Amino acid sequence: MAVKIEEREFAPFGKCLSLSNSCAELLVSLDFGPRILSYRLLDGENVLGPDIEGKLVTEDPSLEEYYGEGTVWRNRGGHRLWVSPEAMPQTYYPDNDPVAYEQTEQGVIFTPPAQRKNNWQYAVTVSMAEDSSQVSVTQRVINLGETRKAGVWSISVMDKGGFEVIPQPDRPTGLLENRVFAVWPYSDMADPRVCWGTNYITLKQDPSASGPFKIGVNNEHGWAAYFNKGCCFVKRFTHQMGAEYPDGGMSFETYTCPDFIEIESLSPYYTLKTGEWMEHTEHWELKKAGSCDPRDQKAVAELVKETGLV
Repeated sequence: MAVKIEEREFAPFGKCLSLSNSCAELLVSLDFGPRILSYRLLDGENVLGPDIEGKLVTEDPSLEEYYGEGTVWRNRGGHRLWVSPEAMPQTYYPDNDPVAYEQTEQGVIFTPPAQRKNNWQYAVTVSMAEDSSQVSVTQRVINLGETRKAGVWSISVMDKGGFEVIPQPDRPTGLLENRVFAVWPYSDMADPRVCWGTNYITLKQDPSASGPFKIGVNNEHGWAAYFNKGCCFVKRFTHQMGAEYPDGGMSFETYTCPDFIEIESLSPYYTLKTGEWMEHTEHWELKKAGSCDPRDQKAVAELVKETGLV
């Protein structure tokens, strides 16, 4: 079955573009964004976490000073494209304008208006396999301003209640280090949601948790997975050895709070002149999968093997 592409409504977010085949469906917003708001097996639930209630709103005086009176940033959930490093107010661009799209041999290209003030132009190409749940998301950022250094930051907001598996870097380096972590000021290393396992780090999304938690790692294996609702969401990307990555060398970051969990891959930094661009591609897949205690490393390793992640 060929991939079917059609416009449809997705309440309360308005007009979206649906990409579907005999296995899966994906929805991309057209009234704002672009945001990928839904990704599901046809006989399963949405694994992404759209903010249906619209309660996840960031307000800051600098947003109004920079972008204009009344400006707020709406999380909306789902998958979004940002530019690293993070800064307020530049990162929190109010992406509220309609999105144009074009179907090509490579997939569908979604192009929002250029970002005023920031002088970035985004273009997101989404392509779906004809006979599987596999999806490629290629994110291009064009510099319309002066020469500067930046990276592509690819963020997927996942639904509540599951747990994430991140492979530990294990490259043999003798007497030298082989893994680097970043820990944010609000993150407690003893947080019960995280397990620093031998082969895998696991992070649980807990709606009853009291606050946020965020870490980063040089994810040289180039994948992470989220188990929830009888399904496994797999995100794959390329870690470029020797490249300069944001936040002290992080090619992967993850953030969780009572409302959601974010699975984030990052490109290296690029120095871009006016008109130059940078690009970062993720490969997604959905698989039916069981579950286990994320603190039981043996059970996690068995689940990873059963799901075909390694």
